[in-house]
Amino acid sequence: MKQYEFLAYDKEKDRLCNVFVLDYFTNSGVTNNRPSHIFVEYYDSLGNCHRYDNIGDKFELLEYTGFKDSFGKKIYDGFVVEIGHLGKCVVEWCFADGCWVFVRKNNDGAEESYSWSDIIDFSKNVVGVKFSDKIIL
Repeated sequence: MKQYEFLAYDKEKDRLCNVFVLDYFTNSGVTNNRPSHIFVEYYDSLGNCHRYDNIGDKFELLEYTGFKDSFGKKIYDGFVVEIGHLGKCVVEWCFADGCWVFVRKNNDGAEESYSWSDIIDFSKNVVGVKFSDKIIL
């Protein structure tokens, strides 16, 4: 069984937070196969617990892909990864192919996608998050 792991990007504070509890529920069940309510709990660097019961406007959830970069750092959805000669790519889920892909813009501005098997032999280094220029990982 797959174990899910998430980080949360705090849009207001422009930072990443570890998510320790992620739960979704509704009073009347799930609507259109999507949760209508999500609860997140995380601890800041001082050990203070923060709880939010409606994260829609405050956070962007980033799912762990199961991959690590060349230095052992976990790669999450929305991370910017420097890949060998390809340069910076953003990690995204590809619904059409049912897998994580690394997307970059080529010299013509068109998007190119690479699967993990396409880049497995290249060096990979997590360098940031697509939501923020300030966060360096």
